[in-house]
Amino acid sequence: MLAEHLTSKKTKFFFLFLSQVLKPLAEFNVMFQAEGVMIHRLHREMTSLVRRFMGRFLPASLIADVPLKDIKFKEASLQFPDKELFLGAAAQTFLEDNMDELSSSVPMMIKAVRDFFVAVTTKMMTAFPLDNIILQNLTVLDPESQHQFSPNSVIELGRSLPQLRLDLDSFREEVVEYQVLGREDLPQEQCIIREGVQHGAAHSYTPSRAVLLAAKHCTFKYNHQ
Repeated sequence: MLAEHLTSKKTKFFFLFLSQVLKPLAEFNVMFQAEGVMIHRLHREMTSLVRRFMGRFLPASLIADVPLKDIKFKEASLQFPDKELFLGAAAQTFLEDNMDELSSSVPMMIKAVRDFFVAVTTKMMTAFPLDNIILQNLTVLDPESQHQFSPNSVIELGRSLPQLRLDLDSFREEVVEYQVLGREDLPQEQCIIREGVQHGAAHSYTPSRAVLLAAKHCTFKYNHQ
């Protein structure tokens, strides 16, 4: 009985479907198993993963530039029709090639696919700390974001850790200096080396020693959670 079930064409369809649809989740998992510090990328990668997953069963117009909390992904009327749901090329081809045998089971199979998308998205939305302000503001530690954040986000990051006792006026000036100066002009004590950035040439600058302390604190905290 078990062998018959495992070798059935319905089971093969779901294996083919899962082998493709789970790739973004596997990539996300592998990324954060790296030895290097990745906490500054966590929020961006979480939101990207959720949006990518939603894009498999929702039109892009409902996802792009819309806050995740405002996307009504559970409403069936807003989701793709059955023929437009993402199955993956291998699963789609297999289904078409075996339609004569599977035709009576297709509605159930497609419903299972739709339910899977909604269930996984619901789990990510509830399990991921998407609203965590510290994680959002830690993106300032990514050298690729040097010109893409507001000085206020760094100030807010500092305020999240009151033990740093920042002089907010001088701290803000330092943040602006960090954004407008070239990396070669930044003081060396504000430079930390991070392995693995841009093919091994890693030069990651932070606006302040205080932000470095914040990063270390948050890295320790979230790695242990």
